Amino acid sequence: MGVILNHELEMLSLRLGSLAEEEVTSGWAANVVVAAEGNVTAGGDPKPLHLAWALTRGGGDLERDLRLPGAPALLYLRQDGGFPQGAVEDGWAVERRASSC
Repeated sequence: MGVILNHELEMLSLRLGSLAEEEVTSGWAANVVVAAEGNVTAGGDPKPLHLAWALTRGGGDLERDLRLPGAPALLYLRQDGGFPQGAVEDGWAVERRASSC
């Protein structure tokens, strides 16, 4: 399963908890969650790396949900490189770039 992240750490935490519960109750869920986070928004504005910060500081709901029995592994992909060329004319260029990692 893959997720594209801006600042929705609570939603990621809920999803990880849901996957862990599904694994325990049904025996099947995602083994790995790929989280891609970039240093610019879909509009091209600079943004902090919220997930990277949360993972390095530890604690909180996200860390708790990563340690649940049956929780999937989290593969973090940092996308640097700025705003894709042509994204002003084609708003889907950002989505395609983020989805292609």
